[in-house]
Amino acid sequence: SRRPDEPPSSAIRTAFMRLTNRYVLREILAPTAVAFAIYTGFMLIRGLVQFSDLLLQSTRPIHDVGLVLAFSAPHIVVLTLPIAFLLGILVGIGRLSQDSELIALRAAGVDLFGLYRPIALLAVLFTLATGLVMTVVLPKTNPIFYGMRLQLSTYAITQRIQPGLFSPESGGRRIFAESALPER
Repeated sequence: SRRPDEPPSSAIRTAFMRLTNRYVLREILAPTAVAFAIYTGFMLIRGLVQFSDLLLQSTRPIHDVGLVLAFSAPHIVVLTLPIAFLLGILVGIGRLSQDSELIALRAAGVDLFGLYRPIALLAVLFTLATGLVMTVVLPKTNPIFYGMRLQLSTYAITQRIQPGLFSPESGGRRIFAESALPER
């Protein structure tokens, strides 16, 4: 039997620490996931709006919308992942502080620096994920994305040019073509 002033056994303390670590992770990951979804969604919609006139003139608009979303996602994830994690930390720790849970944990003998270990682990994981996207995924998707952008722009311009007519003004210039070559 244990005396009331005797510290708990190491097994109980380890289980309690794992429980608090999971709790802190849950408090941070939930707002991080929501912020990531919202930020990424807004940025993807912004990209679609920028390409909307090109996508609507495309021969396969739904297919091209999917490609634009897929190949612009790495650019967006590199920006939104760190911001979402920062917001997740601020909201999660702020909520723990506002509900006085940090004070209660400290009163229970939990070292506050021990609570920040899971946050440090998450920071390393998010840094590695962002670095992986920047160094592996972006170099592979950049040429495809910019090639697709050029292809859509070229298609949009060629659709506006008709033989014997001045084209609509684009960039302060108009194009006139006397005749067109037959399709090959």
